Amino acid sequence: MLAKKQILFYLKSLNVFVRYNLAKKLPKMSSLLKISTIPFGVYINVTTSCNLKCKHCVVGNNKTDGFPSWGKKKGKTIGQRLLSNIIKQASDMGVPLISITGGEPLMIKNIHQAGKLAIKGGMVVNLNTNGLMIDESNAKALADSFDFIRVSLNGPEDVHEKMTGIKGSYGKTLKAIRLLMSIKPKRAKIGVNIVLNKQTLGVLPEFIRNIEKEADFIGVLPEFSFEQMSGKLAGLNKKEKKYIESRLAKINIFKKVYPKIDFESFRLMNSSECDAGTLYIYVIPNGNVLQCPFVTERMVLTSKDYGMEDIKNLNSHALQSVYWSFKTKKMSNCVGCYANCTKGITSVNNCSFIKLLKTFLTKPHV
Repeated sequence: MLAKKQILFYLKSLNVFVRYNLAKKLPKMSSLLKISTIPFGVYINVTTSCNLKCKHCVVGNNKTDGFPSWGKKKGKTIGQRLLSNIIKQASDMGVPLISITGGEPLMIKNIHQAGKLAIKGGMVVNLNTNGLMIDESNAKALADSFDFIRVSLNGPEDVHEKMTGIKGSYGKTLKAIRLLMSIKPKRAKIGVNIVLNKQTLGVLPEFIRNIEKEADFIGVLPEFSFEQMSGKLAGLNKKEKKYIESRLAKINIFKKVYPKIDFESFRLMNSSECDAGTLYIYVIPNGNVLQCPFVTERMVLTSKDYGMEDIKNLNSHALQSVYWSFKTKKMSNCVGCYANCTKGITSVNNCSFIKLLKTFLTKPHV
């Protein structure tokens, strides 16, 4: 039986689906009926602070001038009033999903209040975390304040700690996952996010077999960098990339045995498949709203060089007006990337209604 929150989420998602398809396939009718699109998700990067030193992090490794510096223990943090206003405005727009990310979101005191506010606004809310700050004092509050908590764990102890740069991080993160899973009853589904690169590839099948029983679902995501804009995967030469692509096919067979696993692809996603600014918008801690976090954050020059609208700030603009300014002009010079932020959302919204319904009913971590 579907829970009330699932039904509400499905109805909101159906609203996005209908509006998106009407605007895309029947634009004149959409305009005549004054039916506008709304984003499926608003992703809020609440802080640039982080207590890890992950070498593979696309956020932490950004050194671009003119944007906040990422990956520092004392970085830029979003104001509580601004965060609450964004969530309330997203709810008023009919947005189905809020995702709280960072940096490390738990470095903000009482971040679970943001989750509660989103739930009160009728939205599904996700939290991305490395788990290091989860303990007996806050685990229950977190598990009851979010619908999904995705915890990063990138392999066995030696691999994970080599990637994070912090000794002891593996044990603390695993303890956090087990603590969250032990809470009953709880609202949140608990997931493990794994980065797929040449360091984790060899250990991935065995690690998934060991970790699969520890969580409700597992996400496997490809590593990429700002070199993606020239069609390169982070830290991989052509031979290594070819090897990973061949292994990925075998891993997808492995997926059939472990259906809780959700795999991303190493395929380069071209800009025509991306609905950044239409189905997806991204907010950074200073209040700037981006169509795409990975294009603008790597640039010193104006975002107009990529055919994007000027960056708008939610301290002086309403979320809906910023969204409207974005959706009137798509990025024109983007050559594609491996991020796949919106590819899944786009593919769902481009499918038939029957397939949409099937996706909702069969994906426990949509």
